[in-house]
Amino acid sequence: MTKNFGLRCLFILVALTCAACSGATQSSTNSPTTSSLSSGSSGLALSTTSASVDVRGSFPFSATGGIAPYRFYMVSGGGSINMSSGIYIAPASTGSAQIAVEDASGNDAYADITVMGLALGLTIAPASISVAEGSTYTFTVSGGSGLYTFSLVSGIGSISSTTGVYTAPSSAGTASIEVTDTEGNKANAAITVFNASTGVPTSAPLYREIDSSLGLHMSTLNSGEGAPDYVQEELLLYVYGSQISSTIVPLYRCALGNAHFTTTDVTCEGIPTASLEIQMGWIDSVQQAGEVPLYRLHSGTDSMDSLSSTEGTQNGYVLDGITGYAPATN
Repeated sequence: MTKNFGLRCLFILVALTCAACSGATQSSTNSPTTSSLSSGSSGLALSTTSASVDVRGSFPFSATGGIAPYRFYMVSGGGSINMSSGIYIAPASTGSAQIAVEDASGNDAYADITVMGLALGLTIAPASISVAEGSTYTFTVSGGSGLYTFSLVSGIGSISSTTGVYTAPSSAGTASIEVTDTEGNKANAAITVFNASTGVPTSAPLYREIDSSLGLHMSTLNSGEGAPDYVQEELLLYVYGSQISSTIVPLYRCALGNAHFTTTDVTCEGIPTASLEIQMGWIDSVQQAGEVPLYRLHSGTDSMDSLSSTEGTQNGYVLDGITGYAPATN
């Protein structure tokens, strides 16, 4: 009994010793050594050292190298960044900012950010117009965000910074104006100041385009405006560049869902779901020599401008009436 008991004790002692050795070896394998910690502390870097972000937009930064975990933080400028995920959120105004990431060893890496204005559909209407010497004209602005500020970029005359009323001087020439919203978006318009005694200023061509896939028409001063969805069908006529007489009225384009229609009513004919898009020059409310009528027809949601009161009637188009009169193309 004494001998067997002694052997059993010996076996147990050997087993415990081997287990301890095995545990020590496993622990040594999974734990970083001092040399590996030192080598891992170099090479900390951000996914990019510069980024451009729209106002109120976001940008995902990430880090490599160094020693995790990483901590992201703002260094300067506007916006905020998530400490853990590295997602930067831009402020509501343009500017610049700098962010950084710090690893567990206190190493830092930096990135510069440019906060840009969004293209929120800021438009000024009309984009080009002629006004008589000594007259005034009020520009219409839509889209963008916040308050609008007008300024004279170059040329003659002056414009109210708050109302958008342009005042032409008593001499002919050209000018360029600009409107800016609170987020830094900009839109420009060109002005020609003419002497009324020398005749009517150059008119602007009015084109008709079609989106065949949707069966929708759109009139525009800019051929190719709706490309690639819209393609030009024809040049309709020339609208006036300014209000040269008391019978000349503004010609607007309104949006109704995906559809567009022209009108002389700035309220888009009181349709609750319609919105004003742009002023497309001027059109005569009373027919004068050399002017032709511009008809408007519709079929379903589509509205179509035409020089013919019966165009498309065989395909279900119904005449709305005459929008106005303007010089023909020939």
